[in-house]
Amino acid sequence: MSHRGEKGAGPGGKEITMMAEADAASERTRRSMRSGTDGGGAMHGQMHARDDVAAGQARFSSLQEELALASAHRNVDAASAGIQGMAQPPATAEEDFEGVTCVEGGRGEALQSVETIHRAQEEPFYGSGFDDVDELQSAGISAADCAKLRDAGYLTVGQVAMETNKSLSAVRGLSEAKVEKVKAAVKSLVCFGFRSGSEVAAQRQSVYRISTGSRNLDELLGGGINSQELTEVFGEFRTGKTQLCHTLCVTAQMSRDMGGGEGMVAYLDTEGTFRPENIAGVARRYGMDIDAVLDNIRHVRIHSHEHLNEALVQATALFMEAPFRALIIDSIIQPFRTDFAGRAELSERQQKLNHFCARLLKVAAEFNIAVLYTNQIMSDPSVGCAGGFAPTWKPAGGHVLAHASTTRLYLRKGAGGSRVCKVYDSPCRPEGEASFALTDGGIIDYSG
Repeated sequence: MSHRGEKGAGPGGKEITMMAEADAASERTRRSMRSGTDGGGAMHGQMHARDDVAAGQARFSSLQEELALASAHRNVDAASAGIQGMAQPPATAEEDFEGVTCVEGGRGEALQSVETIHRAQEEPFYGSGFDDVDELQSAGISAADCAKLRDAGYLTVGQVAMETNKSLSAVRGLSEAKVEKVKAAVKSLVCFGFRSGSEVAAQRQSVYRISTGSRNLDELLGGGINSQELTEVFGEFRTGKTQLCHTLCVTAQMSRDMGGGEGMVAYLDTEGTFRPENIAGVARRYGMDIDAVLDNIRHVRIHSHEHLNEALVQATALFMEAPFRALIIDSIIQPFRTDFAGRAELSERQQKLNHFCARLLKVAAEFNIAVLYTNQIMSDPSVGCAGGFAPTWKPAGGHVLAHASTTRLYLRKGAGGSRVCKVYDSPCRPEGEASFALTDGGIIDYSG
């Protein structure tokens, strides 16, 4: 913020000059009134006095308006400079004067700028970042209640805001009254109300794409795997699902101009197929330091669906401490298919899967992370009974996983040892296919 103290050079000096002129105008008005009355009530003196009074009052009112506008103009400039975090260059007297003389336009711009600044400061919006759950203490929530939320897996204010009252009431030590108080405190910190399309478009500018390693596949996906979304990859065995996960472990660490995310990777391994030697091959292909690449990956072997939920909470804590750019789950359905057997437990399995996917989407949006998970396939007996030439399989997870995934990619074997990726479902990409190949260096373009 600039400081200008020379008289007439900046807003401060100009306002002093205006105040002096206003005082002088007021004094001339008083003298005119006295001269009009001390002259024995002469008509000529009274007419001049009335003219001087009117002129003085008009000039005084005009100076007051200009003085108020100059002060508002200076406050907006100062507030804008503070938000941008940089000092504004000193303005000349001519520049200040032009800003004051444009009364109608200048005043409208000043009011609009002030409203925009206040809105930006007072109404943070979804996706703008995350606050530690301890920030609720500034809104009147006790440290003990914040600790209870943290122990239950709610590490950020956004996670509390996106949870239902029923779920929060299940936290040990939180009564319904306390939950209502917590929700009120959250609303004072985070705004989840309506936003304009322009604000949504501005937030979408923070979305980045991580390369798959294949230019053909990247073009099909519009640049790669998107952040703030859930990308599902399904297909038969030996179609390249795990190899794609390994490739992303490396490309997510590359610079943005190379199609990377410039961050770390969290890998939730439910099938035990994570192979550091495969990742070393991908790192060698890009000329990256193998040890550094492996150090930037956080891997956990998952053994049950409960362990998967716990690992997601632990991953969230990691995301708050370091710049993670990708969360990979290979595969998402494995622990649920293992822990819930038969049709008798299918309903419970789907409910828990739905809850986990909802948490995944919230994490992806709040931390601006690309989430990629693989999925298995299952036989579809109804196709065989109906006849026809349709595939006799379908993706596992049913409608729950189908609706939870933002983008669904189907991998299959192609001719000559190639692999084919098809956009199965996407909100912004048309259906299409791209061929790629599997190598020791990860996913590459198919050149056969």
